[in-house]
Amino acid sequence: MRNGVSDYSSNNPGSGQPVPNPLNPTAGRQNNQGLEGLSLAPDGKTLIAVLQSAAIQDLNSASINTTRRTTRIVTYDISDLDNPVVTGEYALQLPTYLNANGNVRVAAQSEILALSPTRFLILPRDGAGQGNADPLSRYRQVDIVDFADATNVLNTPDEAQIAPNGVLKDSITPATRPLAEHQQQC
Repeated sequence: MRNGVSDYSSNNPGSGQPVPNPLNPTAGRQNNQGLEGLSLAPDGKTLIAVLQSAAIQDLNSASINTTRRTTRIVTYDISDLDNPVVTGEYALQLPTYLNANGNVRVAAQSEILALSPTRFLILPRDGAGQGNADPLSRYRQVDIVDFADATNVLNTPDEAQIAPNGVLKDSITPATRPLAEHQQQC
């Protein structure tokens, strides 16, 4: 949302395209942080989509790099392709890592593969590597995500904002990353 209307422009527009005003949206996806993962579940009727990192209203705009951890999973029933229906919206907390300077950063997700209507593989990564100022990748890992027991915030008061200033609301149970949680306990 920009100026109270839906706006899908970017703060780095293509050649000949206008720069958006304001530069950053007030709600919805951050600039260049839209739906990065989309996958059809094996049931053939559940489509799962995941934002690359937190929606703009779910972070602290003064500290985006460290507060963009809580992103959103959105599910659709596409059994009637002419009438897709949004069926769920869930919180997912992305992993964090230390960058070359020892600062905590969020590993944005870049791909998903649905395993069932409530489980998928995710590829969170640091964005470093070949062609970047820091060629050493510090975080790339395939995780399993399970949102069967997560809070569905669709059509609830929490839907507008699930993580004020980047902190997930206590009333919301996020999706889990079971293997990652086990690795952290070891």
